[in-house]
Amino acid sequence: MNMRKSIPLLLVTLLLVQSLVTITVHNVEATMGRGGSDDDYSVTEITVNSSSASRWIQPDGTPLLYVTKGDLVDITVEVKRGGASLQGTFANVIVEMVHPIGFVMNTTNWSTPLLIGSQSYTDSFQWEASIAHSHLNVTTNELSGGIIIRATVQNSADDRNGNDVMEKTLPIAYSKDDMDAEGDPRDDELPARIIQTFYGGEYPN
Repeated sequence: MNMRKSIPLLLVTLLLVQSLVTITVHNVEATMGRGGSDDDYSVTEITVNSSSASRWIQPDGTPLLYVTKGDLVDITVEVKRGGASLQGTFANVIVEMVHPIGFVMNTTNWSTPLLIGSQSYTDSFQWEASIAHSHLNVTTNELSGGIIIRATVQNSADDRNGNDVMEKTLPIAYSKDDMDAEGDPRDDELPARIIQTFYGGEYPN
């Protein structure tokens, strides 16, 4: 008789335990579900502008922006929230000016307004190029090196971190003479007087 009574009691207990486990799993899934495309913030673009900037023509014909030590540089960063959520959230943006050997020379940060899914936000700041760093390969005429602009976007619900950071390198020359060419030896004539000027180079081996 006791055996018959205990079996239904055991079944009821098992059903209650199963219900509790199901509720707990759903709560965990709801918490974990905060991550995903609707909470994915990314850095989409870094742009550099300066009234004193110059163009260097790379060997493949691509123009490369460079500035000179002491120039004021406007740095603009665009971030975007993914997904299609209509509930706005904000993110923090950190922009670091990093020397190639690794130390951070300057840090700037701001917060975005509330962004809904697929909405972007752009902000900018001004930085003075306090040091020079670049490398010119006189054999290939290729300009490389420079200060690293590192932009990072942070949001507590964003668990897709592969697109949270973007870097852009800005070559900074030590100085620039008014007679320097624009970076391409083909631009070695001054339009006003049509006379030859000077540019860096070397004799071929």
